[in-house]
Amino acid sequence: MANVLLNHLRHSIKAYKFTVTSKNDRQLLLLKSQIRKHNAAIRRFARNHNIIPESKLLRVSLMARGKRRDSLGRPLHPNADSNLQHKYASRFDVYIHNDHTGNLELSEQIKTGLTTGQQRKAAKAARDLLIQEIQNDEELRKQGIIARYVTNEYGRNVKQYLARDKYIEEARKQHPNMPDSLFNRIFKGV
Repeated sequence: MANVLLNHLRHSIKAYKFTVTSKNDRQLLLLKSQIRKHNAAIRRFARNHNIIPESKLLRVSLMARGKRRDSLGRPLHPNADSNLQHKYASRFDVYIHNDHTGNLELSEQIKTGLTTGQQRKAAKAARDLLIQEIQNDEELRKQGIIARYVTNEYGRNVKQYLARDKYIEEARKQHPNMPDSLFNRIFKGV
């Protein structure tokens, strides 16, 4: 059964709810069920009315508590002093927080109509394109073709490709007072 700690230290922590000794504690499972129902209602309202309600999506988090060092004084794992792994815990403090990622994804879904899964697929595709673009630019750089961003006549940043010598010449025009040693280190090393 959950051990509710109500002392002067805990009143200032609004997110803290109670402490349990097992992840299968009846009160913890009930709380998780209530949060799932709350989140489902928020999502349903947002999708039906095409707006984000005042009430936000929530999440339950467990913070492991217990011994952090063995009998010889060594940490139980590399970052045991700052974040005890659950497998070493003797108890868990239960917290409820705003689910910032879930709220952002829900907001984006209202704006774009893309589900969370579709948003993640689109983000992965954009990331893959960026990685490919970086690899392509690196290949071109090895062949003496340097990419730089310039502002076009419409005020947008666009990529421009220059021969290495032309790139260095343009860079020197932009930085006429830069000492040669610094200029060479930054621009001639490309």
